[in-house]
Amino acid sequence: MAPVPLIDPERSIWENALISLYGECAGRHHRTVEAWPSTHGK
Repeated sequence: MAPVPLIDPERSIWENALISLYGECAGRHHRTVEAWPSTHGK
């Protein structure tokens, strides 16, 4: 019997897409947090 791959290729593609989207959102959030005091008088 052939060994079963531990990582499903379609799942890894989906995970990479999810991680890249999360990274983009995290970057936008970080910039928003950095800009927050200057836009709210602190």
